[in-house]
Amino acid sequence: MIISILEGGQKANQIFLPVLESASKARKLRATLSIFERSRFFFNLPSFIMESIDLVLQHLSTLLPLVSDCIAIG
Repeated sequence: MIISILEGGQKANQIFLPVLESASKARKLRATLSIFERSRFFFNLPSFIMESIDLVLQHLSTLLPLVSDCIAIG
């Protein structure tokens, strides 16, 4: 009787330990994901800066001919 109870406990550990480990990994992944979500602005900052630089250069390329025409006329 005691042996079967011990065997049952071992079998329960074999079944539930992987489930508990998976739950722990999922919890850690969710925590990591929440950190990334909170810091998303900082991770996207380099691309935001590059987009802004591209926009400034586009506007400058359209404005420079107009300014040079005004300077030549004036």
